[in-house]
Amino acid sequence: MERVFIIAAKQEACVDVLELGLTIAKALGMKAEVFDYLHEQFNGDEKYNPRLAGIAKHDMLAAAKARHTQALAELGAGSTPLTVEWGTHLAEHAISRANPADYHLMIKAVHPVDRFMPTDWHLIRNTRIPLLLMTEKPLKNSNITLVSLNLDDPSGDDKNFSLVAQGHKLAKATATELHLVFVKRVSMVLRDLDLSSHQAQLDAAHEKYDQRLESFGIAKEALHLMVGDPKLCLVDLACKLKSAYLVVGTEQRKGLMGLMIGNTAEAILEHIHSNVLVVPSKGEPLPI
Repeated sequence: MERVFIIAAKQEACVDVLELGLTIAKALGMKAEVFDYLHEQFNGDEKYNPRLAGIAKHDMLAAAKARHTQALAELGAGSTPLTVEWGTHLAEHAISRANPADYHLMIKAVHPVDRFMPTDWHLIRNTRIPLLLMTEKPLKNSNITLVSLNLDDPSGDDKNFSLVAQGHKLAKATATELHLVFVKRVSMVLRDLDLSSHQAQLDAAHEKYDQRLESFGIAKEALHLMVGDPKLCLVDLACKLKSAYLVVGTEQRKGLMGLMIGNTAEAILEHIHSNVLVVPSKGEPLPI
């Protein structure tokens, strides 16, 4: 059975990752496993006394394990495997542990913007399995899964339809309606200067994909065409549609290219109020 790697949220988090993760895992027919990573910079006596630091670590790990064990029991999932570890770098631990041969989906809460940490960015750029990031401020009455498709890659048909398949699977599991958005990346200036040619390209893409999308039961009303900056387009449409989930692909750019250009998935995290499923183009897809 495929397995889901659930990273437990901190005690002060607003979103219940355990409940949402277990629900999605069950709907997808997968086995859930829960992981939590703790780390603390000690002050006072613990900082200078290794024995006291060891006792403090032990107590923190025991308290976290007890809290998660109780939460799982209350959710009727007391037999769910639970691992609580002490680790400085959550992303590195999770990425090395979540091998595609063993796990097929990772679920984690997004770090709040006011307490930004680079963990989510590291996961987006390096995780080899689909990563579902749960927002702390979900939209109310949201019942749509929105899949973002890229029209700028001439050889991107296979990637696009892989994303559609992932979105279809997620929408079915979460009882949400599947919508697709074709985004043509154009600067604001060029978009205003020559709207007709871009619209013609989008119309052609609509016609090209329309027939193949019938197998997913997607109505024409659920297809959206947008021109502009992908980040702005996706955030705007997800908000307008009240999307519960947004599915995006990522090229996982690293090094100088990643620093200069980044990934669309990273850019939208600070502004989106939908849960975001990030599908790595070179990783393992969500089982269909």
